[in-house]
Amino acid sequence: MSLLLIPQNDKPILDVGWTLVYEIYFYVLFSIAIWLKPKQSIPLLSAWLFVTLLHFLEILNFGDSAFLLNTVFGNMNLEFVLGCLAGYIAIKYNNKITNYRWILFGIANLGYVILAMLVAWGNVEFERINTFAVLAGLIVIASTSIDLKDSPRIPYFFIFLGDASYSIFLIHSPVISASTKILQKANLGKYFDGFFAPSILALFAVVCGCIFYSLIEKPLTVYLRKNIVEKRFLPKAQAS
Repeated sequence: MSLLLIPQNDKPILDVGWTLVYEIYFYVLFSIAIWLKPKQSIPLLSAWLFVTLLHFLEILNFGDSAFLLNTVFGNMNLEFVLGCLAGYIAIKYNNKITNYRWILFGIANLGYVILAMLVAWGNVEFERINTFAVLAGLIVIASTSIDLKDSPRIPYFFIFLGDASYSIFLIHSPVISASTKILQKANLGKYFDGFFAPSILALFAVVCGCIFYSLIEKPLTVYLRKNIVEKRFLPKAQAS
């Protein structure tokens, strides 16, 4: 179940694998929107969003055991909706928000810093949809406007980190866990206390993620694109 990214009640083998479960689910929603005609997909997706909002407002409660319903109509789906809304605003109203792009970008980042400080030092908990997700949407809108208007030249190093970001995200947890256990077994923990231990482990996890991307993710993506996507789907699309 975990390897197939099927929603389940237990935690996945890879602790961050739950994000992949939602990604597959979102791909299914996109497929429905593309496959069905608007007169069919709009009422269906609207009903889905309505039930999701009822669940978010705690009007509906499916219980902890109904993991499938909690995935289909879970609060996390609203982040997906906010992402779609941010994309729509960035495309539809780009000319209007261009003059405020840096203001929006600054507000969103300042908001993240304030929230992070409150969570870290104030032991304050926030509903992520109302706070972090909304700010993330503002960052997407502002960043898109900055990219379209200013076309900043980004160093290759940062572009590479962006390409490798998902590999870093997926692999960082097992790398840090394994490294910590090795240091403990080797009785080296006393040399890695304080601030430098987390910093070194984080840097090591990023390096491992970049290596994983270069040796596995990127070659696999290129192979699948050439041997499956281009051979099976592009000829049909060009013929139509």
